[in-house]
Amino acid sequence: MKKEKQTKKSFKLKGEMYIDTLIGMMITFIVIALGLSILPVLIGQYMLSAEVHDLARDIAIVGEYDGSTITVNGKAIQPNVKPENPTEEQYNGYKYQLGTEFTVTAEYEFNINIGGIASVDIPLSAKATGRSETYWKEMDLNQK
Repeated sequence: MKKEKQTKKSFKLKGEMYIDTLIGMMITFIVIALGLSILPVLIGQYMLSAEVHDLARDIAIVGEYDGSTITVNGKAIQPNVKPENPTEEQYNGYKYQLGTEFTVTAEYEFNINIGGIASVDIPLSAKATGRSETYWKEMDLNQK
């Protein structure tokens, strides 16, 4: 008699288990979908930051900025490069004397599509600083 009550009780719980499992699966899929929509933004921020840091390192080694653009997700971005101390002389608009600190900043609008229903633009920005490692002689500055 006791066994019959337990089997009847377990049959009643099976229907509830299906519903609980379904709700758990739906929550899991929603979390995965949100993660997949946010992941490209994080990757875009990383790519932008890496490009800005690479450009800052190139400027520090070479000592000049040639006005080149950086590319993130196939879109060309014009970074803003300026010396830290505006009173220091920036030669020919692009050359940085030995020890001159500079900042490279770039901004990018990343577009997210949410299920084909909505589109959201998320502004991403990156900043890197550097110090010129090149000594420019006075005669070289006038030749360019």
